[in-house]
Amino acid sequence: MKRIATAGLGVALLLVVAGCGLLDPVQQFDVRADFTPTALGFEVDDDGGIEVASHSVVFHARAGSLGGVITGYEIEYLDASGNPIIAGDSALYSRGSLAHPVPAGVQCAESDPCRVTSSDSTFVERLSEPRDNFISLPGEVAIEQLMNPTTGARGIVTFYATTHNGSDVSFDQEIAVTFPVD
Repeated sequence: MKRIATAGLGVALLLVVAGCGLLDPVQQFDVRADFTPTALGFEVDDDGGIEVASHSVVFHARAGSLGGVITGYEIEYLDASGNPIIAGDSALYSRGSLAHPVPAGVQCAESDPCRVTSSDSTFVERLSEPRDNFISLPGEVAIEQLMNPTTGARGIVTFYATTHNGSDVSFDQEIAVTFPVD
């Protein structure tokens, strides 16, 4: 009799956990940012002015990833040795300035809303809409690259997001700084 009661309790607990979404296989915000062009670049105009090339970012949610909203970013510009290019607090902040949606890595033939637990769900890579020109390239970084073209300047971008399940997450992406534009 105890065995039946214990088994029944186990089944009940399993149903509660599943009902809360705790057994959902999609528990990660597995996203990357792809820049076009693949580096932040700039040109120098005829008057010696620095013109930052336009760029766009598309966020890729890998198959099975949670969806979410990109809410901001920080970027720190480093030279080839890993030293900050901008003296002092070298990170540029833009937290809370964005609301760029990233779809979940799941798709349904008919279910609306589409959930990973929907009977017609399939894990697929999904793309956000492109976001244009939201990361800036400070003049100090461009000047460093012009004065020391072999510095291998790069930016480490930390993106901040809130997932569809309400968790605040972040992920890093590296991007090169080039002159002339690649």
